Amino acid sequence: MKQRFSLLLIGILMAVSCVKADVTFRVNVPSGTKYGYVVGGLPELSSWAAGAAVSMDKVVGKDQFTVTIPGITTADVAASEGYKYICGPEWKYVEKTASGDEVTNRKTVGNPDVVAKW
Repeated sequence: MKQRFSLLLIGILMAVSCVKADVTFRVNVPSGTKYGYVVGGLPELSSWAAGAAVSMDKVVGKDQFTVTIPGITTADVAASEGYKYICGPEWKYVEKTASGDEVTNRKTVGNPDVVAKW
């Protein structure tokens, strides 16, 4: 009986560890930003194809965009090449630091992330 219970418990733990969750990307953007997209190294994030970036929804009354991507975890994001935000369908619209420099790939999903400048 004890061995059967142990096998059942191991099976349940393996099944739970295989289940993917949803990751919500939330980003505060500069005032006046009309469009928001997330692009990154995971297939669910368009595999770095800016023209196929994932469109985000504008949060009413805020300078914020959000989107929930099903089937990935924050660990998947951290283990990938990361992600960036863009405000248009091309790389010329990629996020920048406050001083206008390129932002390194994000690997940790913030709540929210912040884009200083486009």
